[in-house]
Amino acid sequence: MTQNHPLRGQLTEEMHARRLAHIQAPCEITQLLAVYSEGEQQAVRQHALKIAGQSGEARTDLNHLTASIAGFEFTWECHAEFATYTFIRSLDATDEQGGFTPLPPDWMADLPAAILRGTQLRLLSASDPEPTTLLEDFHPGDLVTCDVFDRAATIWADFRLHDTGFGKLLVKDRNLSGGDATRLVQWIQELGNYRKMALLGLPLAKEMNGRLKRLEDEFGKLVNAIALPDRQSDAELFHELSCLTAELNRLESDASFRMSATMAYAQIVHDRLQSLRESRIAGHQTLSEFTERRFMPAIRTCQSFMNRVQQVSRRADSASGLMRTSIDVVLRSQTRDLLASMDHRSNLQLRLQQAVEGLSVAAITYYMAALLHYELDALHHVAPWFNPTIVLAAAIPVLIAVIWRVVRSKKHPLT
Repeated sequence: MTQNHPLRGQLTEEMHARRLAHIQAPCEITQLLAVYSEGEQQAVRQHALKIAGQSGEARTDLNHLTASIAGFEFTWECHAEFATYTFIRSLDATDEQGGFTPLPPDWMADLPAAILRGTQLRLLSASDPEPTTLLEDFHPGDLVTCDVFDRAATIWADFRLHDTGFGKLLVKDRNLSGGDATRLVQWIQELGNYRKMALLGLPLAKEMNGRLKRLEDEFGKLVNAIALPDRQSDAELFHELSCLTAELNRLESDASFRMSATMAYAQIVHDRLQSLRESRIAGHQTLSEFTERRFMPAIRTCQSFMNRVQQVSRRADSASGLMRTSIDVVLRSQTRDLLASMDHRSNLQLRLQQAVEGLSVAAITYYMAALLHYELDALHHVAPWFNPTIVLAAAIPVLIAVIWRVVRSKKHPLT
């Protein structure tokens, strides 16, 4: 029997996850993006269930939720560090040119996260008149107007925070078909959401820029100090290098997650811009032009900051290598001097040993000659004609040779 991979169903469903409810013009879409900390994620899930009118404990794997409540189609999505609340309401001819319908105040009153972005998007049908009245709320100097989806729709936005606390967008359906309206609205919202999330890295890069500049200067001074012939002790330099490296690692650790997320979000923004397939309208800036003018410089600032962090890290590694080389040279010099000193002491010990050997041979010869002298004197008393002095004088060289030979024979096995 064919066996399925345990993740087959989960991975298949992943390709269909996080889809908005079907959108059809005319309608209005209100969306909130809320950023939460790791400890707030479960509370955010519980809050979404409360809005949807569902009770019970939120599952830890709950990342998507849809419900129909009070005339709205509600969609909730949970991401790695933020959640989106989307409310879709169909419009009729009587309120297409009016203001947005406010959300019930109790829905978002106890939101356990911080709102980073809020937008109100109105999707007009092809039969609706041009939104002249609605455009009066937009700031003319910042107005972005362009056609998208190969001129099947037109977008207006000024990316300003209006008195309602929301940003406003208008989209007019000119020739959208099938699910194009749903995809268009989803990609426009994702473009704005990921753009805002990516920009979270800019304040951090600016804040840490001063710390990084100081570390750059300190590492430069340290490298110069290592190269000086009359530098301070290696122990002090190594301690200073260790402290700077530890501080650099802390800075890199504090910034790495946010900067990596910024680069990932920026890539999604680029992908969404490509998916919209913009067409320019004469006299107006496009979404790509607005993004290139304001968003991309911020991303380049973050990228430049991370490049500088990597450069300082390489300089730290280089300084560490120089320090290790310097210490190694000093240790080798000390080892060479120690070996030379040991060799000198060995030579002195050898000479002393040789002197002791000579003295030992002389002392033993002296005692052996004294013993022999007693024996010869005794023999002289027995035989008066015997001359002990001559015999002793002749025996002494023989004694010296024999004793020297014995001492040498005992020395060789020990060496």
